[in-house]
Amino acid sequence: MAIICVYSPPDPKELKFLDKLFILNGLVDAAEMIQATYGTIYVPWGVVHRIARGSGEFSVSGGSREAQSLMPVHIDRVENSRGYCESGSAFIMIVELAEPVEALSAMPLGPTDDSESPQCDDSTELNRDDQLKPAWFSLDDVIANRESVKVIEF
Repeated sequence: MAIICVYSPPDPKELKFLDKLFILNGLVDAAEMIQATYGTIYVPWGVVHRIARGSGEFSVSGGSREAQSLMPVHIDRVENSRGYCESGSAFIMIVELAEPVEALSAMPLGPTDDSESPQCDDSTELNRDDQLKPAWFSLDDVIANRESVKVIEF
């Protein structure tokens, strides 16, 4: 399920003088806070929005009104004026329904929280670079790309 929020700003011609003054003061306050915090008002999105996972720390790409970020994340904690994303979309996949099926996928934060696992942050760089990896659909593809096998008897 996708939830899409659309913000429609009011027509500036319909705003009263005090409303315009209130909005302008809010903009000045925000710019002053950004300047004081980061030393400039021109702060790239990835400087503030970060992923710290496993052994690395990476910037998070942004989006726009017209094009949402491919891998949306949520800021869970803030430290030193940086927001760290530790949750967000669980899985992204783009599928071409051809013969054979071809697909690309990513788990934005990695498939495990176990910092000892090599899979803990193996998707993080893909997220940073707005990239996806091949998804395997056939048994042959899965077997060809496996790293280990665990047999579960029942």
